[in-house]
Amino acid sequence: MKHLLDANTLIEAKNRYYGMTICPGYWSWLLLQNQALELASIVSVKDELTKGKDELAEWAKDHAGLFHDIGDDATQAAFGQVATAIAELGDKMKVGALEEFLGGADPWLIANRPLKNVGEAAETRQKRPKKRSLRVVNEHFEAVFNAVSATQVVFQRPAKAMTTGATLVTHEVLNREVKRKFIIPNVCEMFGVPHMNTFELLNKLEARFVLPT
Repeated sequence: MKHLLDANTLIEAKNRYYGMTICPGYWSWLLLQNQALELASIVSVKDELTKGKDELAEWAKDHAGLFHDIGDDATQAAFGQVATAIAELGDKMKVGALEEFLGGADPWLIANRPLKNVGEAAETRQKRPKKRSLRVVNEHFEAVFNAVSATQVVFQRPAKAMTTGATLVTHEVLNREVKRKFIIPNVCEMFGVPHMNTFELLNKLEARFVLPT
């Protein structure tokens, strides 16, 4: 899959410029591009969307195949690496920013870029000693964190953790000075993960929404 959609790209489209009754072509286009293996999202995004009671929630339920599973070993390992690196920066951010970021879909989107060598990653995780403390990190993620070394600064060499591949599609904008929350473009930059917004994606894939004549 070449592009992974953040929840805000779908929410903003529904609420503003591509309302589902105003521009149904956009939503059909997403499904066609998914079938063409150009774009997808992940189940964590689906979970966020289906908390609502609107037409987007129903659309997400009806098209569950658009949202990829995150339970594979490679994604779990990559998430652990993302979370470990982010935890190192937690003290520099607003109180609660770390838990908010790790509790949502964003780190899983970034992690959903498979490791270069899945077998090597699994073997490495088995050999590493387990650690049980990452300070303020939510215990929900403890099992994941125990599988990685908390002392390794993984973002110094992102090529060892993530492959090139999927570009994240988000409406968040790079802001290196922000302290109130972790934002996708900032974390993407740490790991060398490319990102773009919806309109850049539409241009790249040459989308055309034309009324029939």
